[in-house]
Amino acid sequence: MAKVYLEYTIYRGEDEEEEIELEIHGYCTPYIPAKLSGHPDTWAPPEGGDSEIEEILLDGEPWDGHLTKSEERDIEEALIEKLQQDEEDAEMDAAADKYDSMMDDYMDGPEADYIYDPF
Repeated sequence: MAKVYLEYTIYRGEDEEEEIELEIHGYCTPYIPAKLSGHPDTWAPPEGGDSEIEEILLDGEPWDGHLTKSEERDIEEALIEKLQQDEEDAEMDAAADKYDSMMDDYMDGPEADYIYDPF
């Protein structure tokens, strides 16, 4: 399981006028959808998509309030979405770093003297 950090706002009060900004620390596994294509011997059930709230902080201190079941479910879903977004961002950063490294190698290599520049 991966550790995930999330800022989350809950609303309390009669008209939900009170906003409470919480810092959520938890663990979750990425959701991997079922594989149902190809030969049935290669099919696989869905995996992951589990999350667990480890700690809830308010202004850096442990929060002594309680979440409703709905809030808890929404936060657990938000943790999974945050993990998926973090993984996508990391993949994009890695691809950009690889491209930059390849371009640096190309521009610094012996071919750099022969690059055609019409201007």
